[in-house]
Amino acid sequence: MHISNQKKRLTGIAVPLGALKTRHSIGVGEFPDLVELANLCKACGIELIQLLPVNDSGFQSSPYSALTAFALHPLYLRIDAMEEAQGFETQLQELKERFEALPRFAYGPLQDAKIALLREMFHKNKKKILASAEPGKKLHTWIQQNPWIRDYAVYRRLKDAHHGAHWKEWTQVKNVDEKLIQELWNNIEYKEEHLFWVWVQEALDHQFTQAAKTIHEMGIILKGDIPILMNEDSADVWAHSELFHRDLSAGAPPEPLNPLGQNWQFPTYNWEALEKTGYAWWISRLRLASRYYSAFRIDHVLGFFRIWASSRKDNSA
Repeated sequence: MHISNQKKRLTGIAVPLGALKTRHSIGVGEFPDLVELANLCKACGIELIQLLPVNDSGFQSSPYSALTAFALHPLYLRIDAMEEAQGFETQLQELKERFEALPRFAYGPLQDAKIALLREMFHKNKKKILASAEPGKKLHTWIQQNPWIRDYAVYRRLKDAHHGAHWKEWTQVKNVDEKLIQELWNNIEYKEEHLFWVWVQEALDHQFTQAAKTIHEMGIILKGDIPILMNEDSADVWAHSELFHRDLSAGAPPEPLNPLGQNWQFPTYNWEALEKTGYAWWISRLRLASRYYSAFRIDHVLGFFRIWASSRKDNSA
């Protein structure tokens, strides 16, 4: 799905996935809706679709404030396309009618409602889902192919346990390493909660992969948008703090229209630590993006070469 030596000028559009709501979706655009957009693009001679970031951003509606560089946003899941949705037709219709009646997109309430319904579905199908996580089965294989899911699932469980608070405000496991995260992942007490997030992410990955494949077969380029920086309150910074300068905050220098400059409150990368790993985190991030996209842009790509940073203690800018 990669583009090589692309020199031809293309006509394209840039869209947030959430704006692609169709008669099939609930309250917001969902991954399968990309195919309907692609059909329209095909008819109009549009050859490229660029998506805004689609990572899980939790309580933050900004797609550039993700909880992870890897997991997809549960908002974009087409729930009624899931096998486990059988028997939940009434709840799905009620959810659709409730959010279709609102005059504006209700980000928080819709996210909460979708996740609540997914939890009901998980509970009803728990035996089957747990069996699928056994060695050699579908969910277990997916976990092996997506090792980032362990960090994310453990982080997501802990974040919910702390009512959405920043990990620096948690009462436990604020400082972790790979060994501790693995111990938490293996704790039988938390197995079901961890597998809930695995199950949701596997379904999202399946739907996005299928939509991307269909778009590619139509001859349309699907282009991604990758923010170069990570939110400090993210699974990545929490689980791999050694890869980031958490005492520094990226931003923009002072200039005439903004004499104090800007402080974005995102940590900068510890490139020396990343180099020692062979840049494994970035390679994993881009490899996952390549699963869906034929091309992608990196927002603020100049940050690979130079970036303005100030002390995190300085919040004046």
